[in-house]
Amino acid sequence: MAYDVDGLLARFRLDQEDTAEPYLWSDAEILAYFDEAQAVLAEDADLLRGELTIAYSASDLWLDIPEYVTRIRQANGSDGTKLYLYNFEEWEDGRVNDDYGQWVSNDDWEADTGVYPEALITDIEVDQLRMYPIPTADGSVKARIFRGPTTFMEEGSEPELVNRQHQSALLNYARYIAYQKHDSQTYNPSLAAEQLAIYTSKKDRLITRTNRRQRRTKTVAYGGIE
Repeated sequence: MAYDVDGLLARFRLDQEDTAEPYLWSDAEILAYFDEAQAVLAEDADLLRGELTIAYSASDLWLDIPEYVTRIRQANGSDGTKLYLYNFEEWEDGRVNDDYGQWVSNDDWEADTGVYPEALITDIEVDQLRMYPIPTADGSVKARIFRGPTTFMEEGSEPELVNRQHQSALLNYARYIAYQKHDSQTYNPSLAAEQLAIYTSKKDRLITRTNRRQRRTKTVAYGGIE
């Protein structure tokens, strides 16, 4: 059974034998650890997903994306066409798909225009996507995303990671942070490293399980041909 934030807080104190005042870690400190742990785990293992639609105007070069977006999974243009996604290294190397799925050179591209964008370059600027070509008409991009949390942990609230296994890894990462608190009763680099190793192992298992499920889905969808 997964915990709400109050349950996570109680579990943390019980595991750390920190249930009597004066506490080694304040509630505010632990909630801050939970916020960081949830954000790190969500990004490390692509656990939070969503969709967003971003409007643009003719002649815009950039799409602004919220800072909670950690990765674009898929993007479609105003006409429903799937947009190609590239990082800047791929783009600069000229590894660009043409209409027939072939790689072609793209040396002189920054001023190219078209009715709608055909590709998005993901990492030229922080929290922005560069459209290619520059659109000559207003439109929008609908994107499926991986994201970080959009709310803070507060007593009486629900965490965004509500799976029991996710919360188990979250608690390990929170303990890793807690053991780095510079206080004679809490600072313990050895225990911090131990908790980080446990977190890493659990996170890797979550990624493996997700990848396995995606392969299974692909096999079903395409009749066993990958």
